[in-house]
Amino acid sequence: MNSLVRSQHQQYLQTRRTMDEINSRYHDLKHYIAAIRAEPDPQLRADYLNQLEASVQEYDQHIDTGNPVLDAILTQGAQRCSAEGITLTCVADGEAVAFLDAISLSSLVSNALDNAIEAVLRISDPERRLIRVAIYRQDGFAVLRFENYFEGEVTFAGDLPVTSKVDGRNHGFGTRNMRRVADTWSGSLTMEAEDGWFVVRALIPVPASAGSAR
Repeated sequence: MNSLVRSQHQQYLQTRRTMDEINSRYHDLKHYIAAIRAEPDPQLRADYLNQLEASVQEYDQHIDTGNPVLDAILTQGAQRCSAEGITLTCVADGEAVAFLDAISLSSLVSNALDNAIEAVLRISDPERRLIRVAIYRQDGFAVLRFENYFEGEVTFAGDLPVTSKVDGRNHGFGTRNMRRVADTWSGSLTMEAEDGWFVVRALIPVPASAGSAR
């Protein structure tokens, strides 16, 4: 419960920071446009437009999967990746996980993304700061797959990685919560580290009442 409260509080703070930044950018936007219009040099004017476009690009990271809960989680993750200089590729069918309740879906996707982002931020080469997300249905299962580069060694306790944070007592809840969700839905959760890639895969059987995804 403490872990959930901390996670929700962090999401609130991130949303508040994003809204404050958007309001600040909007306040100055009219001044930027006026300055660009007044610039007589075409090359400088083009440079200013490029800078303005780059400054607002991180707020244009909306992901549409057809699932409002998944959209919100992935969009927030994409915005954070853009701000941190992380390349995120995402192919997700929101209908594939429509049968999952919001808490289960949030626990699986948010924790996987948070862990992937933390891992790639420790990579020294910016070109290797890559995260791949795929969510789809296959053979009666909802498949949620997350892949990211990592550096160093990953230590496992059983089949879950050991947190690399100093305060280990208050961390590592994310992966355990993901495992709990997978178990609750009679599914499986695997985590592997091989050839510089860390791969998380959740397989959740689709209830017969959920029908088939598009």
